[in-house]
Amino acid sequence: MGGCKHYTEHFSPNGCGSKGKGWKAWSYHLIPNFVFKSACNCHDYAYFYGGCKFIDKAARYNADMEFYLQMRENIKKKVFFRRWYLYSLAKLYFDSVRLFGQEYFNWFDTDDLWDSHRDDFF
Repeated sequence: MGGCKHYTEHFSPNGCGSKGKGWKAWSYHLIPNFVFKSACNCHDYAYFYGGCKFIDKAARYNADMEFYLQMRENIKKKVFFRRWYLYSLAKLYFDSVRLFGQEYFNWFDTDDLWDSHRDDFF
């Protein structure tokens, strides 16, 4: 499984929840990190780098799926009796980014910028 290697000075993750201003920041205050903070930070990183909307149409889905898989990996390290609850939350977080995350994904018009950053993420 992949994951984010590092962050840049132009990017700062915020854990779980959206990073908007005004009414768009509502979820940041309501959504707890639980054991998902590192997965949320990597997901923020993937959305920051984005993808080319003409060539890599699956970039957002791939970022969301990697997010879900990372959360599931984090859950495997927890006490057995808490896992069912955390798996349910991971699915809810995944479904939420699929439904509400479109406007936060950084789509590029050309693939040049995406190619220059692809090695930073994978």
